[in-house]
Amino acid sequence: MLPRTDTPAPRRPPAGPARLAPLLPLAAALLAGCPQPGRVEVPARPPRPVAQIDKIELWMTPGTPVNWDDQPGPDGFQVQVRFYRLPPSAPLPLTVQGTVEFLMFDESVAEPEIRTLKPARTWSFSGPTLQECLARSIVGWGYAMRLPWETPPAARIVTLAAVYHPPQGPAVWSAPIHVAMSNR
Repeated sequence: MLPRTDTPAPRRPPAGPARLAPLLPLAAALLAGCPQPGRVEVPARPPRPVAQIDKIELWMTPGTPVNWDDQPGPDGFQVQVRFYRLPPSAPLPLTVQGTVEFLMFDESVAEPEIRTLKPARTWSFSGPTLQECLARSIVGWGYAMRLPWETPPAARIVTLAAVYHPPQGPAVWSAPIHVAMSNR
């Protein structure tokens, strides 16, 4: 078989100053005083708690129910929540003064109807109990909680949501999370 002669020759990298052009944004960020582009420094101490927030982010860590006691079957959920104001006056999550409630529904529930249904189980954190859950991560301050149960849900899929009840004003809801209960 003969070698192909119609393939173009490989491109050579630009010579001289042109090859440094991709590095210009990085150099500009470093000269402007940014320690690392795109990275925000998380303070060592948590921010002062606020009463009003606009948004809650709810995360499961890991994304499945957790076994804490080495007995067969899961014992609950491990979750993290972060609170924000919109538009962000600060890029970091906030700490809160009110009550954080977690609601579990024994089915897959969509966001609009979740506020009208009765949850199968609730967990509530406020005051000193909430402050004990305060945790620092690479994205900022938030809260990490365990949501245990005596008996695992019977449903194959459950829905979890977080609700923040400020000292005054309307509650703020997270988007729901749907969890497969496959590791029974």
